[in-house]
Amino acid sequence: MKRTSPEERAFPSEPDAHGKVSLLLHTAVHRSHLAGRALSEEDHAQCSEAIMAALQILDALNSAIDPSAGELAQRLQYLYSYAGLRLIEGHEQKDPESIAEATRLLAQIASGWSAIPKEQRSAQALAA
Repeated sequence: MKRTSPEERAFPSEPDAHGKVSLLLHTAVHRSHLAGRALSEEDHAQCSEAIMAALQILDALNSAIDPSAGELAQRLQYLYSYAGLRLIEGHEQKDPESIAEATRLLAQIASGWSAIPKEQRSAQALAA
């Protein structure tokens, strides 16, 4: 049996690529939700901050996709771009429904990502 040091117990190993994408998606959902709530409370500074954070995450996710990986990869790029556009429109037009739509879309993507069976979480599957 392998012994683990106190450091290894205190700082578990870094998540795999699937876990990182999952964490980013859930954080984007959270930020998008915060933006909608801030907009409803007329806290425009907080709304801007939350939208910028969500957009940065979407940009990172979009940049990580290999477009040559096929149709699924291209669809994900489209969905990330669309969600970002809806966040921007919601902020500019002070439209909570646009932000809510982006939040729902991101939540669906995050849910689908989390539902991928472990045996299909290979590096090849992540490229899509």
